[in-house]
This record gives sequence, structure tokens and C-alpha cells, in this order.
Amino acid sequence: AFVSHPDQVLVMRFCANQKGQIAFRVSMSSVLKSEISVQGNQLILEGICPSHVEPSYLWSENPVIYEEEPKKKGIQFRGILELRTAGGCVSCEEDALVVRDADEAIMMFAVRTSFHGYNKSPYLEGREYRDLCATDLARLAESTYGVLLERHKEDFQELFQRVDFCLE
Repeated sequence: AFVSHPDQVLVMRFCANQKGQIAFRVSMSSVLKSEISVQGNQLILEGICPSHVEPSYLWSENPVIYEEEPKKKGIQFRGILELRTAGGCVSCEEDALVVRDADEAIMMFAVRTSFHGYNKSPYLEGREYRDLCATDLARLAESTYGVLLERHKEDFQELFQRVDFCLE
């Protein structure tokens, strides 16, 4: 598993040494106000963050506040988990995706928020996040796991190859 900066997704690959041996059920949940839906091979989590949360070291009767006034609402977010399989099938059960009899499964998770700067209302002046999240995954429709991994490695190598250290 890895998180790819160039592709803006978390990527996980599941494989086995025999065909048809991959089977699992995946769902999402959040402690924040949110809703889950399923569209084809995608599990979608959409929600909103609190307007204010008191620090844990301060006692408060109401430490988590969700304001209803638009200018006081918190950051909105969307996460899309997409499953691709080789062999087998993907189906939905309530608010979950189920993989059965697959040879391989690739799970990609893209997340975007409406945060648009410390001085802007994330609800009224927030960045577009819904379409960006879907676009991140759509852009990768033809990318294999190998291609995603290679782009990820190329991206971080520049940071890790800056120093040579030699002991003699």
C-alpha cells in the first residue's frame, strides 16, 4: 500500500498465490456527520466537519459544535473508494462493496475537502471538492498498479536521493 502524491490517491493491492482466492467486504464510517452511498464499484463518503471543537484538555458541556448558519459551517469533504478486480466480481450490500473469487483486487481511495485557506469560509467560499475527487479516480481509469507504483516512486526519489553518505 502507498499514498501517491502525483495521483492524489491511496492505493492498496490484494493478491494471492492461487486464482479466485481474494474475497472481502469493505465499508466506511466516520465520527463526523456523514453519509455513505454506493455507485457501481465505488463507495462514497460525504460529510461535514464541526464548526468548532474544544481542545480535549478543556471541559465543556458541548465540546463539538455543528453550526447551521452557512457562514459558520465547517469544512465539507468527500472520499471515494474504488475497487478494481481481475477475475471474480464486485457487488454491493447495503453500504458496502463485496469482492468474491477475485485473482487480484486494487483499492484506490481519493479524498478532497472544501478547505480554501484560513481566511475563507469553507462552506460559502470553499474549494470545489466533489468533482475533483471523482476526477482524481477517473484520470486513473487506464492506469495499472505497476504504473501507479512507478509514478509514486519517481515522485519521492528526488527527495530521498539528495544525500550521499559514505563511511570508509
